[in-house]
Amino acid sequence: MKICPVCGSPVRKSQLLTRHKVEREIRRHPERGNSWIAELVGASAQTVDLVRLQMESKGEIKKYDYFETRNGRRYPRKCKVASQ
Repeated sequence: MKICPVCGSPVRKSQLLTRHKVEREIRRHPERGNSWIAELVGASAQTVDLVRLQMESKGEIKKYDYFETRNGRRYPRKCKVASQ
């Protein structure tokens, strides 16, 4: 078991690898929707949303008011956190 760099709890190596894949894909294409990224990396949309919120709170990526889908449409963000 490894230690999660974010929360300090023990996690499996596969969880850390999945998180790393999600972070990398969000950095490459932050405008893409969580479901799209989740499908690409093999994670859940909830995992992508959690990683995205953590990256935004640290200032690693810009906050978007919309997300793009595979079919090219833009949808407004459903915020869990008040936007700044």
